[in-house]
Amino acid sequence: MAAVMKVKFELLLKLDDIEQALKSRGITTTPANVKRLVKLIQDSPISANNEFFEDIPTDRQILIMHGFTFIKEGTNNGKINEN
Repeated sequence: MAAVMKVKFELLLKLDDIEQALKSRGITTTPANVKRLVKLIQDSPISANNEFFEDIPTDRQILIMHGFTFIKEGTNNGKINEN
């Protein structure tokens, strides 16, 4: 099994989308049912696949501004190749 990292993030949900999700399941759109669906979403694990990361910038200069560091040419994970 691959190593995983658990993180918390804020998720913004449109009330119209929540109500549509309830209606599509045949559930009445009461405030109590909206809260139940939100709680269900909060309690459900969300797995990020490759598409999740597609919106993250790939421009090197932008990534440097965010504090990312890069592997130097001729190194392996920051360690100098002995070959």
